[in-house]
Amino acid sequence: MEDVTEHRRREAELREATAVLSHEFRTPVAALRGVLEALEYDMPQDLAQNFVRQGLQETERLARLVEDLAVGFRPTRARTLPLAEAFARAERLLAAEVAARQVKLAFGQDHLVRADPDKLLQVLLNLIENALKYGPAGQRIEVMTAQRGTWVEVSVLDRGEPIPDTESLFRAHTRGRDATGQGSGMGLYIVRSIVQGWGGQAWAERQGERNAFSFTLPGVGGLG
Repeated sequence: MEDVTEHRRREAELREATAVLSHEFRTPVAALRGVLEALEYDMPQDLAQNFVRQGLQETERLARLVEDLAVGFRPTRARTLPLAEAFARAERLLAAEVAARQVKLAFGQDHLVRADPDKLLQVLLNLIENALKYGPAGQRIEVMTAQRGTWVEVSVLDRGEPIPDTESLFRAHTRGRDATGQGSGMGLYIVRSIVQGWGGQAWAERQGERNAFSFTLPGVGGLG
């Protein structure tokens, strides 16, 4: 019976992953096709450059989507690492966006954890980028940590507007009500999928004047 249940669970995961891939690739691929078809015709240079910019935006969107899905669904390669290592990687990758938004990014106490470094990085990038996108310019974004028994809790806090239904944001293809521009609506869905993969939890809540997007991962001890 357990083998049958596991087989059905894997089939359900495969169907879900296939649906995600099909849905998310359809829009940027269609947009790229439209751009390339338009460029077949003679047009003013400024209009052609505008189409090229649109095409580049769509390729960047595809590249990020591929990275999200590749990291989210590939087998886990867990090891013991300090959270500070993942924080430093995320800070380097987001330096340009942080500077552009004039945001102060602060990290909490270090802890030893057991996780796949790339998957942990993807979770941090998605959560911090959400805070940059939906919070005000010039804000202070804090990435706080706390020991919870054998688990370590990480929370990304921003000063964005209150979110009426936080749970819905973790469903596939869902974006915040103030979302602008293009986005897949997959970021928090992928965050929860990754976190659940190592046995943790991911959730969001309002803490005073701030939104907190949190997750847990296995602690190892020795730091913090």
